[in-house]
Amino acid sequence: MTDCQKEFYEKLKEVCCEVATTTKTVTAESGYYVLDFVSYAGMSLDEAEAMTTIFVYQNPQYYFVSNKTACYQAKEEISLCIYPEFADGNERQKVSTQFMNKINACETQIASKGSEYERAKEAHDLVCKNVRYVSGTYDQSAYSAVIEGQTVCAGYTKMYGILCNGAGIESIGVTNRDQGWNKVKVDNDWYNVDTTWDDQNSIIYDYFLVSDENVNKRGQHEEEYKKYKVYPESPFDYTNSSKIPLTGVSLSERNLTMKRGEQKTLSVVYQPANATERPGEIWTSSNPQAVSVDNKGVITAVTPDSSAVITVQVGVFSSTCNVMVEAEDYTVT
Repeated sequence: MTDCQKEFYEKLKEVCCEVATTTKTVTAESGYYVLDFVSYAGMSLDEAEAMTTIFVYQNPQYYFVSNKTACYQAKEEISLCIYPEFADGNERQKVSTQFMNKINACETQIASKGSEYERAKEAHDLVCKNVRYVSGTYDQSAYSAVIEGQTVCAGYTKMYGILCNGAGIESIGVTNRDQGWNKVKVDNDWYNVDTTWDDQNSIIYDYFLVSDENVNKRGQHEEEYKKYKVYPESPFDYTNSSKIPLTGVSLSERNLTMKRGEQKTLSVVYQPANATERPGEIWTSSNPQAVSVDNKGVITAVTPDSSAVITVQVGVFSSTCNVMVEAEDYTVT
């Protein structure tokens, strides 16, 4: 993307994030419930409309956004529209809670699987099992798939994207005039997944972790916005035979003593070292008030004369490090 396109994309995210995280009520203009307008100066209207579509597919968590936009061409401003039912902030908050409860229940099932491949497959199966292909009012939103259990390709794509991203698997939504589907990153490579077309009378895997060539074998998966270079290439199908499974993990340190304010980085040692199946790392502290840890394994000693156990979870494997924070001497005057 160009600098103008990136700036426009980030502004759309700011607007949606505010609506997602507050009880802000969205008012109607000319019969449409529009979010704050964003300038697309430096781009054509066609570019701006393309970027809004890309944004909506790559940010499926904003379930309240519809597939409509509003535009002031004279001002070079464009806005995303939301479904009227989600305009009231208090009601939207209730819906968001319901929405996330459903997602979290699915995530619990996905988290029980070890490798990235297994988690991507579990997410795929959950979408196919719980969703029917039926058009409806919200079928361009993940809401239709997650809450109503019926949707079209847009809803399939967005629900699968949310589940994968929540499971630590990078996923982006792809669309054209005929179809919506996903690209996911499994074991360091990108593949195509179309849960819509894999949802038959029984679950099939014809469109699960396949190459650009094979996902388009019927001619309906040509990427419409390729010129914006937002989609990674997928030259190969996934093959299990080329993957080396992970058999265990350990941490670079098992015991540490630190001073208040000191920081250190723990690293994960994979077993075997050439394992290609490396699920995402989840870091936790048994006592964050004493010793905190971020998602990169950076630990910070917070409270003197205290301790914590730092745990990294990698799929079904885990390892720990015991951290002591030294007491401080106080001088009384």
